[in-house]
Amino acid sequence: MAEKPLAIDYDFIRPMLDIRILILHPGTGNDPISCSLYHAARGQKQYLALSYEWGKESDDDPSILIQERPVRIRQNLHEALQYIRMPSQDLALWVDAICINQSDTREKSFQVTKMGETFASANSVIAWIGPAKDNSDVAMDWMSDTAMLLQRLPRCREDSFESAALLSLCSRPYWRRLWIIQEIFLSSNYWVQCGEKLIHGDTFERSLAALNTAINDKLHRSPAEQHRMARELHSRMPDLNVLSRWISMSITGQFQCSREHDWIYALLGISHDYREKSVEVDYTKPPLELYLEVLKKGFLTWRSGTQQRRVQLAEKMNLNMDSDLRAAIKFYP
Repeated sequence: MAEKPLAIDYDFIRPMLDIRILILHPGTGNDPISCSLYHAARGQKQYLALSYEWGKESDDDPSILIQERPVRIRQNLHEALQYIRMPSQDLALWVDAICINQSDTREKSFQVTKMGETFASANSVIAWIGPAKDNSDVAMDWMSDTAMLLQRLPRCREDSFESAALLSLCSRPYWRRLWIIQEIFLSSNYWVQCGEKLIHGDTFERSLAALNTAINDKLHRSPAEQHRMARELHSRMPDLNVLSRWISMSITGQFQCSREHDWIYALLGISHDYREKSVEVDYTKPPLELYLEVLKKGFLTWRSGTQQRRVQLAEKMNLNMDSDLRAAIKFYP
């Protein structure tokens, strides 16, 4: 009978002052994944932050070793660790599913408050978009050289396998995660990794911009391109980095969240106005209470389309549109 995976045995940390670091031990190929977990004061340890899609939990999810104890993690994270580990040296990582005690709601709320700082302080952010498939190696090779991409695009037909590979790469589920806006936006040095292929984020975004008008409208509307355009716009116009603007962008795009709260919490780290009006991260708070809080504090007000956007956000948060909620949506200016 196989050994049953255990839960991680977490040590207590001061959530606002400390950070857990995952040390990914060397390995290659199908070698078992072995890690150590320890904590340090924030700012005292260099690390890479991993940005990735959690994916759905499954009974077939694999296990890794943490402190020599088997711990089950989701398949996509297992693949990410397998590909990014070094062959002969340790790698210091921050991975939310492991470095945050997900069963401790209080700790999780505190750590989410510091999420922006965690990614901004990382030496680099690795955007893991998944293993190679659908000719992604070809697409990544094209994206890695913007000048060569511009030469090839005029000869690239809309129905070619290269176009299909590029569209598939830019439409992966990773790009639909709302959290990645913050995770990449706050990083000064991020890399996009697909299987064994690795591209610097600046190069990837330049190539995305080139693809914007060169191939077809499908690429223009792809989740990866929507993310790039949002990042570019808000980088050039910092005054737009307020919660209401980010909410408007997220609910009208192709973004997704696994928790209702995250339609708000995933955007706090890139919104310079939320601290002034004191929005606290608290996953024990009912989604309706959180919605009414940001509504009353004026975060759900726009120059036009306010009522429509308020309804859209309520629907994204799976709220019951009863008469009381509809009245509140209309009442607050």
